[in-house]
Amino acid sequence: MPQDLNLLTGPVRGRLELPTAVHSSGPSQTFDLEDDDDLTELYQIVLTNGDEAAVIDYVDLVQLVRLWPRLRLPSYVWNAWSERLATAALR
Repeated sequence: MPQDLNLLTGPVRGRLELPTAVHSSGPSQTFDLEDDDDLTELYQIVLTNGDEAAVIDYVDLVQLVRLWPRLRLPSYVWNAWSERLATAALR
């Protein structure tokens, strides 16, 4: 997780295919960044499997805060992010 959440300025429009380093299970998949279901799935994958660089490259802070209640994450991921996002949402 980046120290500065303001670095989370990932793309919010268009289509995106994650590299296999982040999404290695199953066939490659393209995500429509303007579709909440696709964006939710993308964020779940990146937050669970991605390194800090991937999180910075693919996640947008505003969208992450908006979609946070929908995300299904392992408890260790949820715990690591939840307090920091609550603080960011109050800004």
